[in-house]
Amino acid sequence: MHYEIMQLSWSKRRPLDKEKKVLNLQVENFKKEINHFCTMIVEFEDETVTLKGRVTYNDIKNYWTICGINGGGNTLAIKLKD
Repeated sequence: MHYEIMQLSWSKRRPLDKEKKVLNLQVENFKKEINHFCTMIVEFEDETVTLKGRVTYNDIKNYWTICGINGGGNTLAIKLKD
């Protein structure tokens, strides 16, 4: 699976959070189906976490994305490249 990491910024009037570097990524149970839930196992430079991911499709730009989050505040969004 080829992907590009998308930058997520939740801050409007606050300084940006330091972005963690992703060393490895595995996606389990992935389907190209809108609103399908999958599991993302992400190895950051300081920890390995499991994220609950949701698959979406951008009709205008024609690409698939997976956005993952967990209860510890870790997030990651990727754009799939075919």
